[in-house]
Amino acid sequence: MRATDVGHASEAGSAEGSGIPHSCLLGRCKLPGCPRETDADMKTQIAWLLAPLVFWPLPEELYLRVESGTTLTKTFEHRMDVSLDEMSMMVGGQEVPPEHFEGLEISITETLTLVFIDEYLEMGDGKPAKLRRTFEELTKQSTESASTPQGDNEKTSEEESELEGTSVVFAWDEDEGEYTVEFDDKEGDEDLLEELEEDTDLRMFLPEGDVDVGDTWQIDGAMMKLLARPGGSMSFVDEDGESSDGELQDEYVANFEGDITATFERLTKIDGRTVALINIEVDITTQGEEESENEAGEMETNRVSFAIVLEGDLHWDLEAGHAAGLELSGEVEVEMTVEGSFMGQESQREMKLSGSTIITLEVEAEE
Repeated sequence: MRATDVGHASEAGSAEGSGIPHSCLLGRCKLPGCPRETDADMKTQIAWLLAPLVFWPLPEELYLRVESGTTLTKTFEHRMDVSLDEMSMMVGGQEVPPEHFEGLEISITETLTLVFIDEYLEMGDGKPAKLRRTFEELTKQSTESASTPQGDNEKTSEEESELEGTSVVFAWDEDEGEYTVEFDDKEGDEDLLEELEEDTDLRMFLPEGDVDVGDTWQIDGAMMKLLARPGGSMSFVDEDGESSDGELQDEYVANFEGDITATFERLTKIDGRTVALINIEVDITTQGEEESENEAGEMETNRVSFAIVLEGDLHWDLEAGHAAGLELSGEVEVEMTVEGSFMGQESQREMKLSGSTIITLEVEAEE
């Protein structure tokens, strides 16, 4: 007889003829090889396997649910680097020989940095009922470089916004179904408020209703505006007071179309917090047109189109109920056409450029 058999035999019959010792029935048996011990081990293993489901509850819904009084600092950064692939020009109905552009290199870099401090004064159903936004930092910079056999040229432009350092309050108007916006306790140029957007939470990228890991949903391509111009138009102006947020950029934002696909990839832990990873795929086009005056004082028509392909992840903090971060990167193709006059003759210039772009969001909660 095995030692385990002896041990159990000594308690046999003690459980009213069941043949199972009291220690086993009570889960206190420590004898090696006891069937109840094996069963307990199996339960422990199952518990460990199920632990993520216990401590990381799958959300029925992903939505904005921050508490009233919460303050979040949001830093958006957008960078685009493109260089010339192809250029052509027509003057007076005649094509300029391609060899004229041999050795020509053009590159353009644009960077945008926006830092908002958002105070959720009062929460509504899945969106703020009242929110105060302070524009902590608003900067925009572009560098255009051109290299030819005759020499190199570089031009850098830095732009600012009068909104920097100010605060505004967004309030939800239930009757109108939209937000009103006004300066917080001070007077300001009301024109600066006209094209501001309240949603910098990216909640428009969340699904409607219940989701499970692996689920996919489509997002209106027009929502690309929330990534291309977070918070709306900041009314940037250059050193000469000229606005770059003009008709052409307004048309870009209004004409976004294409596919934005989101997939609930998985749950993970980031800095000790439970976070939903939502993969975002973007395949978008847009275009715009405007008339402007060139350096010679002549009017030109500018047409620009973009094709943008991006992929990355939106991190959604399930415990705090808000975005924790975003990073999207990918490729961009740009086509530019300028029609006007060159040396007294009708002209048309076309350029095709391509390169990379990256959009990031960092979110920090005030302790």
